[in-house]
Amino acid sequence: MIANETPQEKQMRFRKKVLEELLATEEDHVRDLNIIMSVFVEGQHNLNPHEVLSLFGNLESILPVNRQLLEGLRAVMDKPPEEQRVGILFQEIADYLKMYAAYCAQQNKSLDTLTLLRKHNPAFAVFLQMCQADSRCRKLDLESFLIKPMQRICRYPLLLKELWKQTPETHVDYEELRTALEKVQDVVGIVNEKKRECENQEQVMTIQLSMVWQGDPYFLATPTRRFIKSESAFRFEGGKKSKIEIMLFNDLVLLAKRKGEKLYEKAVIDINNCILWNLKDPPCAFCVRRSDDKHHVFNIVVSSEAAKAEWMELITSSITKVMFKDGERLAGKKLDELTGKA
Repeated sequence: MIANETPQEKQMRFRKKVLEELLATEEDHVRDLNIIMSVFVEGQHNLNPHEVLSLFGNLESILPVNRQLLEGLRAVMDKPPEEQRVGILFQEIADYLKMYAAYCAQQNKSLDTLTLLRKHNPAFAVFLQMCQADSRCRKLDLESFLIKPMQRICRYPLLLKELWKQTPETHVDYEELRTALEKVQDVVGIVNEKKRECENQEQVMTIQLSMVWQGDPYFLATPTRRFIKSESAFRFEGGKKSKIEIMLFNDLVLLAKRKGEKLYEKAVIDINNCILWNLKDPPCAFCVRRSDDKHHVFNIVVSSEAAKAEWMELITSSITKVMFKDGERLAGKKLDELTGKA
C-alpha cells in the first residue's frame, strides 16, 4: 500500500499490473506460435501436406492475428495511462479471433494424428525428440505447444474482465472494455461450440465405422445428426437376458449387439416413429419400439433408476423436438401416445 494513495490511483496501479500481464503473456504466446511454425512446421521434412494440415490446422493463419494484437498492445502501453485504450483494440480484432474455432475444433484429431505419426513414422519421431532438445522449446514436447492456442483464447475473457474491473468508470477505456469483453466472450462461446460439434461428429463417425448392418448400410454421419448418449445395457426377451448397446442420437435410437470391436445392428428407430414406455419391473427398465412395428419390442434394463430417468428424459425430449419441428407429419399424435405416459 502506498501512502496518501487515492482509491482511483490504487485502481490505476492495479490496472497497470493487469495490462503488463496481458502484454507479457501475449508476448509469450506469440513466441510459442513462432516456435511451432519455425521449429516444428518449417523444420520437418517427413510429413506430407495432409499430415501437416491434420497436425497443425490453420495455425499459419492464426499467427498473424496474434502478431497484430501484440503490436497493438505494445502501442497502447507506449501511451499515457489515461489514453490507453485496450477495449477498442480487442473490439477490432475479435472477429479475427474466430479463426481459433477451426483450430480448436480439430484439437483431438491433431493429438490423435500426432500419436499415430510417432508410432508409424520413425523419422518423424526422431525429429520430435530433436525438437524437444532444442533450447527454444524449453524441453516442451509438441503436445504442450499444440494445446497452447486453446488455452490462450480461453484466457482472454479472464484478463479483460480483470482489466475492466480495475479500470475507473471515468476512464475512456471503461465502456470500450465492457463491449470488448462481451465480444470476446461471444468468440470463446463460438470456439467451444465448434469444438463440441467436431467432437460429436467424430463420435458419430466412430460408431459408423464400428457398425455391421443387417441390410443396406445406414449412413449415420449426416451434418444434422448429433450423438447424445450411449450405454451398455441388457435386453429382456422371452424370459432371456442378453447384452445390448443402446445409442441415442437427436433423430434416432440405435440398438446393437457388441462383438469385440464391432457393433451388429439390432434396430434403428427413427425418433418420429419411436414409442417409449415406462416399465415398473424391474425398476430400471423401459421399453422402446417403432410405432409401425408392434412385434419388435425392446425391453431395456440400464444400470440404475437414475440412468433410466435420464434415458427417459432424453428420449422424450428428442421426440418432443421432432414433434414441434415436424408438426405436419406428426399431426394428431399426442406426446403421451409416443412416450407411454397416461
